[in-house]
Amino acid sequence: MKAVTFFLIGCIAIADSALAATNVKCVGNSGDLTQALSALSNSPDNIDADEIRIRTGTYFPPAGGWAGSVTTHHDLSIRGGYVNAGCTQQTMDASMTILDGNNASGVMTINTPGLPVSNIEVSGLTFQNGNASNAVESSAGGLKIGDPNPINAGKIIVERNIFRHNIAASNGFSRAVGGLLAATDGLPLIVRGNLFIDNTSANDSALDVESNNEIDVSNNTFSGNRSTDTTQPVRVAMGHFTFTGIKLSNNIFWNNTAGAGEFDLNFSGVFNGERAATLTNNDIQASTGTAAAEAGTLHVDPAFVGNGNFHLADSSPLINAGIDHPAGDLTDVDLDGSPRVVGSGVDLGAYESASSAAGPRIGAGFSGNWFDPTLGQDGHGFQIEVLPDNGMLVIWFVFNPAGTAQSWIYTQGSYDPEKSTVTLPAILETGGRFPPNFNSSTLTRTPWGLLTLTFADCSNGTATWASNPASAAAGYGDVSFPIRRLTSIAGTSCL
Repeated sequence: MKAVTFFLIGCIAIADSALAATNVKCVGNSGDLTQALSALSNSPDNIDADEIRIRTGTYFPPAGGWAGSVTTHHDLSIRGGYVNAGCTQQTMDASMTILDGNNASGVMTINTPGLPVSNIEVSGLTFQNGNASNAVESSAGGLKIGDPNPINAGKIIVERNIFRHNIAASNGFSRAVGGLLAATDGLPLIVRGNLFIDNTSANDSALDVESNNEIDVSNNTFSGNRSTDTTQPVRVAMGHFTFTGIKLSNNIFWNNTAGAGEFDLNFSGVFNGERAATLTNNDIQASTGTAAAEAGTLHVDPAFVGNGNFHLADSSPLINAGIDHPAGDLTDVDLDGSPRVVGSGVDLGAYESASSAAGPRIGAGFSGNWFDPTLGQDGHGFQIEVLPDNGMLVIWFVFNPAGTAQSWIYTQGSYDPEKSTVTLPAILETGGRFPPNFNSSTLTRTPWGLLTLTFADCSNGTATWASNPASAAAGYGDVSFPIRRLTSIAGTSCL
């Protein structure tokens, strides 16, 4: 029920961000991302920042996965969710930008040779289907940052990402982590607002964080992660190493254990001299070891919406159950891009509950025809069909930029039944003819941009169009306008 929020880049304020970037790369395909990472600056006197902005869509890496090196006081930020050709508009919904390892390699590695004093931020991305191994070094199926060669005096922030269905194979002596491995000697190391689901490795199946200084882990959701090496007496979904301390706040650990010796985390750590964890307001199903300090821990079913949806249901006891100023602080928005605090307090986990948000949940009652009620704009509009299994089909009956022909833009995808907004990928279909001369083999289906529909109530909303390079070049520029219901389908209702 929360709107996907678009920001003009000039208005973004990203907490704890590195130096303002002077070398910005806008990435629109897998080759662009490969090139941007390989071209990271390594000049010894270069102290500006690289920023890689990745446009929405699904990307598959080259053989061995994407890799780049951060060197010599050179900061780096990698951010997903950019929706237009110039990477000047951004959706904060992390599910819209997918880096898919295709079960062939780890998805991404950020190396740090020479122990640079560099800040690294990774945000707004989905890392999925990674399959990593390394004969000598550590590995991570989703994202690996700075191990070996941890970052000296530089900070790492990994926030608002999705890590799902990643695998890492152990070589028997180095770390192998299913989702995320991040290591630094700098201050701080922050992991916040991420979703870790269905990641697998011998141990540390979802996350491993290592630093000589403090580590802050907050508002993450861990579920369905599996540690598979049954020869180890203790194995965990989240591993850590620190001499200074690790602080965990507002996290959810649930359904990560399948048998004896498998836990969400080891409060004590695993090495002599390591500082134990300090915990505040976490929901933990199974743990081992002794915490340095612990307050507000819950051991309750989070009441996820279910069927792969890790939002909290309206009945969840974790709504408003967090602390609003955890170590490492909160992100401005949650994993969907909705406000991070709604109601009397922040929710536990990566998503803020929809129960306190305005706007109706999308359902069958939204099917029908919708138009732009603005004076003089009522000659174009949308046919919306809400489909089974949380699917939606939308056809925009509109015209080409020159006004010389009709242009029907098709969008189809899935929606979240707990939200009032949906973003769908668009297709422009050309090459057809009037029957009987129609021939499906002559059709061309061109990806054409993104359409976001946000409903204020059952009869009113907003349509936001974000072009991609193809549609922008053809003159289909970005636009946003109100929409109003024209017709409804008999037998349906909007709640």
